[in-house]
Amino acid sequence: MRLFEAGDAQYVAFIIAPGEALETQDRAGSRALHSHYLDGKNGSDYYKYHTSYESNPQAFNDQIVGITLSEYLSAIGIRVAIETKKQLDAYHGPGPAGFYPASPADFLTALGTASSPAWLLPVTSTGNNGEAWSADITYTNISADESIISYSGCTGIAFKLNFIAGISRSGASC
Repeated sequence: MRLFEAGDAQYVAFIIAPGEALETQDRAGSRALHSHYLDGKNGSDYYKYHTSYESNPQAFNDQIVGITLSEYLSAIGIRVAIETKKQLDAYHGPGPAGFYPASPADFLTALGTASSPAWLLPVTSTGNNGEAWSADITYTNISADESIISYSGCTGIAFKLNFIAGISRSGASC
């Protein structure tokens, strides 16, 4: 997961909405040019975003909302935990004779099945379009029926996965 730094916050995404066309923007021309919609350096291939121009605030009317890592993981973390538990339960097998993976290496083996969603597969797998959640999961086995997962860069949220009791969450933000 690529993070962008802005002050003390870590962002995983920005939503940038252009305002009304400025004098320097020709929206009747090439509609494919992002510089006709986004202001200044937001309209360039430059990797940083800008929220205003101090020297000329009238030359800027983009609206920008950042999504922090904490906000993202608070919302998506449970979905990843649900899919992870499905894979661990399949690895465990039915009844009390089974067990959750004992080590992080066994955990990656459990995720590397045909039934795993592509975005959860280990990094070495193909078809996940560069999104490999398994690389961002810290796996800790507690017992044959229980494990804990947490996410890189987010020590405040953890999910306890229990074969019988389901999923419980500790922490609300990173």
